[in-house]
Amino acid sequence: MFDYKSAKEWPFFKVDFTYYPNENQQMNFLASYIDALISSNDKYIYSIHEMTNDLHCNEINFDRNELIRKIMKEANYFALAAHFFWTLWSIHMAVSTTIKFGYLEYARTRLTAYYLQRNMLTDVNDNELTQIPPQFTEDLLRSPKNPFYKSYIKKTC
Repeated sequence: MFDYKSAKEWPFFKVDFTYYPNENQQMNFLASYIDALISSNDKYIYSIHEMTNDLHCNEINFDRNELIRKIMKEANYFALAAHFFWTLWSIHMAVSTTIKFGYLEYARTRLTAYYLQRNMLTDVNDNELTQIPPQFTEDLLRSPKNPFYKSYIKKTC
């Protein structure tokens, strides 16, 4: 989604929201981690009871596809925190560094991503199911659902 290397002029970054990983890409990515867990030799979770200090052993049992879906949902919701964090970081950097970079532009871009993703994950009033992962489209970026849609311009990479 974000390209920090090829932009040689102000604001020194490029963004293309349509590069957000789609469902297949996210599922393939997560499946590799889940498969490693399933194939590991340690099929048990060990824990110590807080009151008695007794060691407990529980076998790991789960539905692979359900676990992938749950992690994918959690990751997409957590992306909101990442967008908000980088928004605040960029605002701070805009006033505290002399490094040439479009920090306020970057903050605005991250805040746009935050609002769009939040709305797609929580909007149940449009007779559509909540979409996980959310898909950013040009139509969405140009719609009033984007708080900055009036000034949205697609920048080609």
